[in-house]
Amino acid sequence: MHFGLGLNLGAEPLHDHLVNLSKVEAATSSNPAFHGVARCLTDLSSNSAFVAVEAVVNHSKHRGLIEPRLSVEPSGSTKPYEMDFGAFTYRSVAYAEQEVTKVLAPAYEAASKAVVDTGNAVNAVLA
Repeated sequence: MHFGLGLNLGAEPLHDHLVNLSKVEAATSSNPAFHGVARCLTDLSSNSAFVAVEAVVNHSKHRGLIEPRLSVEPSGSTKPYEMDFGAFTYRSVAYAEQEVTKVLAPAYEAASKAVVDTGNAVNAVLA
């Protein structure tokens, strides 16, 4: 999106390795022509499920992997096994131990919606 919208052609373009969601969101927010794109990116970046996955990823990249736990025949469940992310703290927010699919499924849904909505917004800009 950064390159597709020509954000790399400005007076101070970002180096390729610095392009990320928050920087593209900031760049599109500051340009009224990209308001629809910025709204889609803001919706994704503020989605609690997406924020939780982002915390897992960043904690794992910069501090160490979140301790996984595999439970065989977990109590109170009809599943034969369950995989959990261990509890952790990232940016002063405590994340409780949680089953992996309960973390990933809503984030996947939010990201999938954002891809379609953002694509439509980019098409509207370029039309």
